Amino acid sequence: MKFFIQLHRSIFEPRFYHEVLELPRRAVLRYCIWLLLLFGVITSIAYTVYLIGGRQGIPEGLAAAFPGMELRDGILHPPVDTPYYPPSYLIAPLFNQLVELPVLFNSEADSTVLVDTAARSVAPRKVPLVHLKAKTVEMILGDEMTMEFPYEYFLFGTRDLIFTADHIRSFLLQHVGGIFFGYLLSTLIHQFALILFSIFFLSAAAYIFRIDRKRTFREYIKIAGFAVSPIAVGNALVAVSGVKVPWIWNILIFLSTMVMFRAILTISITSRDLQGPRNNASDGT
Repeated sequence: MKFFIQLHRSIFEPRFYHEVLELPRRAVLRYCIWLLLLFGVITSIAYTVYLIGGRQGIPEGLAAAFPGMELRDGILHPPVDTPYYPPSYLIAPLFNQLVELPVLFNSEADSTVLVDTAARSVAPRKVPLVHLKAKTVEMILGDEMTMEFPYEYFLFGTRDLIFTADHIRSFLLQHVGGIFFGYLLSTLIHQFALILFSIFFLSAAAYIFRIDRKRTFREYIKIAGFAVSPIAVGNALVAVSGVKVPWIWNILIFLSTMVMFRAILTISITSRDLQGPRNNASDGT
């Protein structure tokens, strides 16, 4: 309960930051950990739900990109003549959905997936490229960097899959726990790096342009540890809404900057108000 009170005050109550300066560093660290975990879980749940169902899910997209394709006993059986390149306008949204980056693959004019199950299939040295062979998936990431895995490596050990929307959705629901924890791990890593960078960015900017020259860099780190709240909350709200917003960090860091400098201004005013009576009392004596 204390965390949610601090979360609300960190966004809407600038005077709260005068108390933040008195908090021990472990209290600030504990708040950041809770911020990361809570909104990481919420974001991962949203990603998992939208991946499996709804108009933004991948079952319909996979069925459209690979119509009639089937994996039987670990061997891919395409119903079309190979080599076959699924259209880029079908592949790019799938990859964007998997990595939860709205426009990452939109710049690819050509398809990044090749289906070729011939015994002597050789993929062109186009990068990046996902080469679907008869028994394995070859990922070409560079001229000298390729990786190859059997299909069951990506399918939780499954060796049979029919590429229709219903079958794919049923498969995803059977492995929803693994999908969620995969998203949770990647989200926590991403959010940790994002929050850590944002704290450093805010505290460094505040320290460079500080009003009160007596304030130390550590004090600004404390303030920034709470001022990043809009970033975690905003990312979670965007994930829950299902809206794809490119460069969302730019928007959220602006909000956190407003929170940060409003807090610094309030601290400065409060400090002067407290020093005023002390100075008057000293003059009176």
